[in-house]
Amino acid sequence: YGDISNEAIGSDMYLLSGGFVLMFVYTLVMLSNLNTVEIRLYLTVSGLLCIGMGISIALSLSFALGFPFTPFHRALPLVCLGIGIDDMFVNMQSVSNVKKDPTLKHLSMEEKIALALKHAGVSITVTSVTDVFAFAVGAVTVVFILKYV
Repeated sequence: YGDISNEAIGSDMYLLSGGFVLMFVYTLVMLSNLNTVEIRLYLTVSGLLCIGMGISIALSLSFALGFPFTPFHRALPLVCLGIGIDDMFVNMQSVSNVKKDPTLKHLSMEEKIALALKHAGVSITVTSVTDVFAFAVGAVTVVFILKYV
């Protein structure tokens, strides 16, 4: 079992690494203004690092609870990458909206960030809850189809 799972994981590492590199470049271009001051390299790196840590924690908990390695685990990092990058875009757009609002010029930087995260948090929470339900329905549906067919 260990040999099979190691081979399955190893065969997809090139594709997974390529996906992360493509998403890194895409996120860097979309979040940045293409000049030397506003490139936002550290934001992109820290966002992808957080996504990677979330994936490793999720897989570690899954294996610690005794769930077997399935083909779904190979697609999971790319799904988490897409959801995480979407959350990064929502946060950055919320910060941009707060910065551009002329009625909020009197607020301190901490208050502006708090307001931006307040608005972004609602969107991210709704998106995450719907994703959880969608994946749960998909996971249960496959089990029932295999069980009753």
